[in-house]
Amino acid sequence: ELGRDLAIVYGIIGESQKNSGDLSGAITSYQIAIGLQPARGELYRGLGGTLWKAQRLSEAREAFLMAARLNPADSQALLAAADLSVEIGDPHTASALITQVKGDSAEIERTRLKVQASGLIAMVQSVSEGERESGIKTLRRIMLDHPWEPDVLAAVGYGQLKLESPQDALD
Repeated sequence: ELGRDLAIVYGIIGESQKNSGDLSGAITSYQIAIGLQPARGELYRGLGGTLWKAQRLSEAREAFLMAARLNPADSQALLAAADLSVEIGDPHTASALITQVKGDSAEIERTRLKVQASGLIAMVQSVSEGERESGIKTLRRIMLDHPWEPDVLAAVGYGQLKLESPQDALD
């Protein structure tokens, strides 16, 4: 019971440190808490959020995946892992993760759209130069049918295609 209580205290300290900008201290606090109670998914989720804030994206994704393994109902951990997979440039993993998310909220839908867009962009970038124009036109048509927001487009690398916007002429 003492280990459980200490883990909770270290988790609270970690969250406080993260919120005050002491990311290194927060990571250490979460790691201590996890060492005391390795089966507590919320500690891995806290560590994941801190690592994400510290731009340690691969490690953050792994922490969120562990949180989801420990608590399969933790849709926030799955969403975060899918979002990070997009940021890392791994649309296949992102797509696999998003299919596991239960529920129907604006946040879930936003992440689903981001995952779909990252997969489409990866596809367009992988085709030969001759097929590229056709792929870009298809991507633009799809994007015109969805409420794409600038931050979603930036997150999935739309700008790397060197296009102005989805509303560009389709000819």
